[in-house]
Amino acid sequence: AIRELQPDGTHMDAVAAIGFEIGAEIPADEQRFAGHVLAGDEPIIVWEWASERRFSVPSLRGHGIRATAAAAIRGRSGAFGVIGVHSATVGAFSGEEGQWLQSIADLLASALDRERSEAVMRHQSLHDALTGLPNRALLFDRVEHAFGRAERFGFDVAVLLLDVDGFKTVNDSLGHQAGDELLIEVGSRLQE
Repeated sequence: AIRELQPDGTHMDAVAAIGFEIGAEIPADEQRFAGHVLAGDEPIIVWEWASERRFSVPSLRGHGIRATAAAAIRGRSGAFGVIGVHSATVGAFSGEEGQWLQSIADLLASALDRERSEAVMRHQSLHDALTGLPNRALLFDRVEHAFGRAERFGFDVAVLLLDVDGFKTVNDSLGHQAGDELLIEVGSRLQE
């Protein structure tokens, strides 16, 4: 099972699993197994769930799971979630297997870090840093696609251009901070 930590940090959702419901919410507090894994620095091995007293895990016991190994998936910006393997056999996992699982978690974290960095760079290259609205490059791309679709399907396209009259006067008389605030407000109103 791979459980993704949600942005609020209070729970995790199963995003990949065999034998578990995908999307099932698990609290991320330290009294729960997954939260305990996130809070620690090392993989956690549970030799036998029947005698385990460190955390509350009624859902695991209910699935006939008797042993578990789990590791936190931690990237540069923090925890992404937890990867765990479970077994119906007591003592199925050793410390070496826990370290192997941590290696897998580290590879996942590296890939997730790279994906997030690329997504941020993509967003920054196509959106205005001040307003967060699409920039000229994204506008031209979308207009080009719209014209292509219009030509293929035989419909019309219209482009609306808005201009902020006197914007240079705002910048010159009130300063660039005031101009930035005006652009942010105009952008916010356009989005609404």
